[in-house]
Amino acid sequence: MSWHATNRRLISWFEGSTRVAKAILSGWRRQALAVSLRSNLVSAKNVLLIGLDPTVVDYDRWPGLTAEKLEAGLRRDAAALADNGYTAQLCFIDHGETTVDTVKAELSSTDFACILIGAGVRVDTQEFRLFEKLINTVHEFAPNARICFNTGPTDSVDAVKRWA
Repeated sequence: MSWHATNRRLISWFEGSTRVAKAILSGWRRQALAVSLRSNLVSAKNVLLIGLDPTVVDYDRWPGLTAEKLEAGLRRDAAALADNGYTAQLCFIDHGETTVDTVKAELSSTDFACILIGAGVRVDTQEFRLFEKLINTVHEFAPNARICFNTGPTDSVDAVKRWA
């Protein structure tokens, strides 16, 4: 018999039993609901946006993009997330020298519901090892967070909404 079928039978038995059993069942449901709500409220809207620091990007690989445009786009995305009820935190990283420590510090500061890893890290084949480091760091230090990806510095809201 499956776990769900066993639970249904147990609940059914409790519901047909004495007041004490009903009180126990009611308490379990309230406790389960409280735990569920508490875990959702703690981090349901906290989002971490991880991307290359605009000062370390090789703009020859991204024609038309500049440090100013990149940073402005990322800040607009963070503001748009705030307008949609999220608390967005930007986390700028380098090419790997201090990335793990930087991301660990951010992940330990807040319980994040969703972590976005930017396209500059994910799409650029020269950043493949950095992308691996990020995925493994996020997996280790924020195992309950959803991971999402944008396609550039202007569509982070859509990416976050898909998962958070």
